Amino acid sequence: MSRSYEDMFRPTYEAPAFASWSAASVLLTITQPPLWPAFAFATLGMAGIRGKQAFDLYKFRASISAQRAEFISVKDAVAISKRLLSPKDSKAFWLGRGFTWTQKHAENARRIMYLSPDELAGPPKWLPKAILKAIEPPDTVPLKEDAIGVSWIHGLGEVETEIRLPLDALPGHTLIVGTTRAGKTKLYILLSTQIIHKEASKGTPDPLIIIDPKGDKDWLEAVKKECERTGRKFLYFNPAHPSKSIRLDPLANWNNMSEPATRIGQLVDADGSFSAFACPSRASPQRKRKRSYHVCSPVRLESMMRAVPEVSER
Repeated sequence: MSRSYEDMFRPTYEAPAFASWSAASVLLTITQPPLWPAFAFATLGMAGIRGKQAFDLYKFRASISAQRAEFISVKDAVAISKRLLSPKDSKAFWLGRGFTWTQKHAENARRIMYLSPDELAGPPKWLPKAILKAIEPPDTVPLKEDAIGVSWIHGLGEVETEIRLPLDALPGHTLIVGTTRAGKTKLYILLSTQIIHKEASKGTPDPLIIIDPKGDKDWLEAVKKECERTGRKFLYFNPAHPSKSIRLDPLANWNNMSEPATRIGQLVDADGSFSAFACPSRASPQRKRKRSYHVCSPVRLESMMRAVPEVSER
C-alpha cells in the first residue's frame, strides 16, 4: 500500500500560485467577461487552496526554525489539572502536550538533522506582521542560546494533545531520569503544584512530603508559593538552616516515664555514659529481652556533660 509523502523543506511554490489565482480573480471581477462570476468563484477557490497550503508550510518552518518553548501560567496549568483530575475525566495528572510519534515525524526529524542551519530558514520577512504572528507557535518564549535539548521536535507535530499520568499508575515507584538541565525540576514543580491544588478527598487535602537531598531552591520556592496561594501549611525542616527550619522535639509526646530515657538511650551509649543518669527499669518476665530505662533525675545539659567526660573536655 503506497502512501503520500510531502517534502516540507522544498521551496514554497504555493505562494506564487496563490498570488496568480488571486490576481486572476480580481481581473475577472474588473473585466466581467461572459460567465465571469463562475470563473471568479473558481479562481478564488483555487487561491484559497494554494494559500492554505502555503500557510501550513510557513507555519511548519516557523515552528522548527526558532529556539522557543511554550509558556503557560500556573493558573492555566491548575485549571487543566483540575479538569483532568475530575471524576468526569480520566483522573490523571497533566504532564504537558505532545503527539504520537509516527514514521512521518521520524523522516522529517532525520531530514532536519542532516540539513544546515541556512536550509532551515523560517518564513520570509516580507510577510505582513499579522500573518507572521499567526504562523508563529502561540504562547511561546525564546530560549537562551546555551539551552540544551531540541525544541524543534514539538514543531514536527501538527496537532498536540494532552499527556496524562493516571493516578492508578502512581501506587508503585516512579523513576524520572534526565541529564543536567533537561527539565526534571520543572516536572517536579508541575506535579507538586497539581498535588497542592488538588481538591480535598473526604474533606482532607492530600499531604505532600518532599525529601530533597540536593536542596533545589527553585523547587522549594515554588512549593512554598503555591502553599501560600492555597492557604495550606508549609513546613520546612533542614538542620543546616536552623533559622528557617521547624523544630522537632523527640521528647514532646510519651505514654510513660521510661520512654524519654529509652529514646535518649538509643542515641547515647546507655551501657557507658548514659548509665550515669539512667537506671534499668523493672520489666515483666515476658519483656526481659527488651531493655528500657527511666530517668533517675531530671535530664539537664550539665548532667549529660558530667556523664560524658570527652564532651566536657571539648
